[in-house]
Amino acid sequence: MHSFHGKTCNIHFNSDMSGDIHIVSLLNNTEIQVAADDILDFVAEYVRREKIDKLEQMDSKEVLGIETRKSI
Repeated sequence: MHSFHGKTCNIHFNSDMSGDIHIVSLLNNTEIQVAADDILDFVAEYVRREKIDKLEQMDSKEVLGIETRKSI
């Protein structure tokens, strides 16, 4: 099992993100278990929204990958 040590919690998980993730609060040592698939879906949705927002803010040339020369 692997661990991530955050500011307010420690997260213990399988390297292949299977099974449950154990989240332990550093504030009061409470632990919860969450299905790894739920966490992956949550993070993927966040990343998806960020990418969509970035794409929506691009102009046409940025979307197409066309670089414009800048005047010197």
